[in-house]
Amino acid sequence: MVRGIRTLLRALTKALADLDVEPQEATSTLASQLRSNLADVSTTGSGVEPGMGRRQLGGMGSGQAADCHDRGPYPLRRARMPSGVDVASRVVVASCHRKGEVTQVDVSSASTRYAEALLFAAEVVDAATRPPHGDHGEEVLRDPYAREMLRHQSDWSWCDNRQDVDLAASGALRATVEYVARRHATALPDHTGRAGEHWSDVDDRLARLASALRFAAEAAEQAWPHRLQQVLAPWVRQRLAALLAATDRAEGLGILDARVRRAVVLAWQYRSVRHELFADHHWQGRPSAPWWCLDGTIAVRSPFDGYATGQVPSYALRLTHLDLTAGRGEGELTVAHSGTAPLTSYPVTITDSAPTLAADVKAIHRTAVADALSALGLTRAEDWGPTSSGR
Repeated sequence: MVRGIRTLLRALTKALADLDVEPQEATSTLASQLRSNLADVSTTGSGVEPGMGRRQLGGMGSGQAADCHDRGPYPLRRARMPSGVDVASRVVVASCHRKGEVTQVDVSSASTRYAEALLFAAEVVDAATRPPHGDHGEEVLRDPYAREMLRHQSDWSWCDNRQDVDLAASGALRATVEYVARRHATALPDHTGRAGEHWSDVDDRLARLASALRFAAEAAEQAWPHRLQQVLAPWVRQRLAALLAATDRAEGLGILDARVRRAVVLAWQYRSVRHELFADHHWQGRPSAPWWCLDGTIAVRSPFDGYATGQVPSYALRLTHLDLTAGRGEGELTVAHSGTAPLTSYPVTITDSAPTLAADVKAIHRTAVADALSALGLTRAEDWGPTSSGR
C-alpha cells in the first residue's frame, strides 16, 4: 500500500509539473534505483508509540534507535538514499550552519538536517507555552507531530525532480506550522526565563532554522518558476534573515517565540504563494487570479496567460515604508510581461491613504496598485474607481 501511495504521489506531481522543465539527466536511472531500493528505505508513519515525544527513543526497538537522532524531544529517523546517485548536483542546495562549520542541505542530507533544524521551532514554542493536563497534555500535542515528522522523512527517498523536492520539503514545514499553531491555540503562555538560558547555542540553532527555511523557499522557487522571482526571492530572504537574526542575550523567551513562529509561517505562506502564482498564470480553468499577500508588505498577482501572448502582465507591489497613523508610505510596483521582456518598476507614494504614481503610468497599472493596497487591507479600491491612484 505504501508503494502504491508513493507511486501515485509521484505520478500526480509529474502531471502538474512545469511544462518548460526538461527531464533531468539520469532521471530514468534514478527511478530504477528507487524502485529497486524501495524495500530498503525506512517507511515510518505510524511507528510512534504514545508518549514518544517525551520519552524520545523509548518506544523504538534497538535497531531503530541506532538509526535515529536523540537530540531534543523529537526523534528523527535517517532515511536511506539510493547509493551511487549524485542528487546534490541536480537539486536545490542551501547552506546550513553548524558550530564551527558550514554544511550543505541537499536531498541526500535533508532527511535529517532539514527536519532537525525545523524542530527548533517546535522546541521554542514548547518552552514558551504550558499545555493543560501536565505530561498527558504534552503527549497529546507532541505525539501526532512526531509521527508526522517521522513519516515525512521517508519522502526524501523518492525525490527525483524539482517538484518532488518541493513536495518533500513542504510536508515537514506544514507539519511544523500546524503544530506551532495548535500548541498556541491550546496551551497557556509561559515566558519564564531568557532565550540564552534555555539554549546555550541559540544563535547557532537560529542560523540552522534560517537555512532550512531558505532551503524550503528555494525548493518552491525551482519547482514553480515565475517572472516575479527577481522581486520575491530577495524579499523573502531579507525577511527571514531579519526575523531569525542572532539574539540579544537579554532577549526574552516570548520575543524569540514570536519571531520564530512568524518566520516558519512566512516560509510556508511563501511556498504556497509560489505554487499558486504558477498555477494562476499557467493552468486553465482556475478562477480569476486573486492578489496574494505576504507579511502585510507585499502583494502579487499573475493572471492566466497559458498561451504566452505576452499581453497579460503580472504584478508585485512591495511596500518599503508605511506609517498607518499618518496614512503615508512608499513602495514599488513591478510589472512582468511574459517572455524575455525586462521587468518594469514604478515608484509608488501613498499620501492620505491614497496611492500616487507618475503621470505616464498606464491606467491598468494604476488600477493594479489600488487593488493591491486593497488586498493588503490598507485602502478600499472602490473608493477611487478604476484609476484612483492618479488622484
